[in-house]
Amino acid sequence: MLVSSVPKRVDGIAVKGSGRDFADTAIVLQGPLVLRDDFTLGTVRMYQKYYNGVRIIVSTWKDADVKAVEQLKNEGTDVILNEYPDTSPAGNLNYQLKTSLAGARRAREIGVKHAMKTRTDQRYYNPCALPMLQGVYQEGKVIFLGGICNSFYGRPFFLSDFLAYGSIEELEILYSCDFDTEEAVKMRAEAQQQDRYRQFTEWVNRADMNCEVNVPVEYEDATISYACPEIRIAYHYFTQKRSLEKYDTMKDAYDDFLCKDVILVDADCLGFYWLKYKYQAQNPSYFQRSGKLDTAKWWELKTTLMA
Repeated sequence: MLVSSVPKRVDGIAVKGSGRDFADTAIVLQGPLVLRDDFTLGTVRMYQKYYNGVRIIVSTWKDADVKAVEQLKNEGTDVILNEYPDTSPAGNLNYQLKTSLAGARRAREIGVKHAMKTRTDQRYYNPCALPMLQGVYQEGKVIFLGGICNSFYGRPFFLSDFLAYGSIEELEILYSCDFDTEEAVKMRAEAQQQDRYRQFTEWVNRADMNCEVNVPVEYEDATISYACPEIRIAYHYFTQKRSLEKYDTMKDAYDDFLCKDVILVDADCLGFYWLKYKYQAQNPSYFQRSGKLDTAKWWELKTTLMA
């Protein structure tokens, strides 16, 4: 059950941090700083409390609040102040790519092996979240969020872009997607007026109703012209790993991608909280209640015993 009792500030979180060392892992928070209630700063402090030695990178913008930046640096956070992209068509793809790739590259520079990319306006309250991601992770794959977040099976390559966990190499591949341009947006808008796009939209609507839908690969242009950032990023990652030519349908390609290149972890297992739309999480103490064994805690025990 989701509740709204999560504490706003780190001193209100009555949990013990993990005894493990996370010095080979980075958490990248990308996006504009959330100043209200010191949300981004509090998130950094919470992760520091949970994960001993973890490297935290905040990849934000050059006009970020000076005082907030200094507070983050005083916490030992590596802050990147990015220049804005030259163009930023609707959808915020360019903003996400710019800050996420900068964060992954900084993680490489400081020498960590793996990173969790998240957002400055989101938190993962479960103290076992990072150990769980480490436990389910397999080299050469990327972990995305499932469950309550924006990942869909009926819409090819529609995977949530809130979180990504993987090796630094895989994250650099993921976020090396081409920037949106005004010309590309115009071309997609024109494609959406064609019968091919309308046919694809009908397939998508049927898929949302759990119907079996097989979109031919010839409709790749319509699939990607759906072009929300989630699809663009995931499809780019697919094209760097596999060739669409070997598949008969977009569903075949997506199925293979999900099986071979992707791991999904449900957001509620990680204690997901999103400030923007008031998605709530359990209070952190819930996850350490005496006798409570959830999926995340099980993975922490499993990986600790196997270490």
